[in-house]
Amino acid sequence: RDANIETAPGDIRSKYLVRRALDQLPFQASYYDINSPREEVFGSALPVRMVFDHPRYSDGEVWLNLDVTGKNSFTLTHGDTLAYHQFNEPVHEWYGNFKVVHKPGTAYSKASYMVRLDDPAKLNDQYYNNLRVETIGDDGVSVSIVSGNPQKGINFLNKLVQLYSSSKHSKFHHASARIAGVNAPGAVTI
Repeated sequence: RDANIETAPGDIRSKYLVRRALDQLPFQASYYDINSPREEVFGSALPVRMVFDHPRYSDGEVWLNLDVTGKNSFTLTHGDTLAYHQFNEPVHEWYGNFKVVHKPGTAYSKASYMVRLDDPAKLNDQYYNNLRVETIGDDGVSVSIVSGNPQKGINFLNKLVQLYSSSKHSKFHHASARIAGVNAPGAVTI
């Protein structure tokens, strides 16, 4: 409603809007269980996470090991460097400024994760290149993305549509999310 159907696809699928959406989401780090490194752990399944002060702008992908070693402590390992830290205290490293926080209400349990800090430019390109925006009929737009993690895809699309609608002062009649069929695992449509 109140949006120009001819310009909406181009406005939604813009590098600027994709970057703004990613800057507002906690996608700077991806977590993988040490015992099952092929599947990403995300959202409510993750008892600890890194919270960056601002979007991470350093170039390149960085891999770390994050080990919960005690009720209030964890270690970060990068290459042959091991650093001991406390939860909720600022960490200043060459790869970013952040805190590691426990999920509220989560009791201590030993855990180990491989953490990939994504290259921001590569992340922007990945989401932009996998984003599809198409008109449907005379008054509809379909926005979808292929994502390795369906929940991240849903969160991204919700943020993208929220930013677009607030910039256009428009109201969407309805929005829904679904995971696409077998031929496109991880594809999310809103």
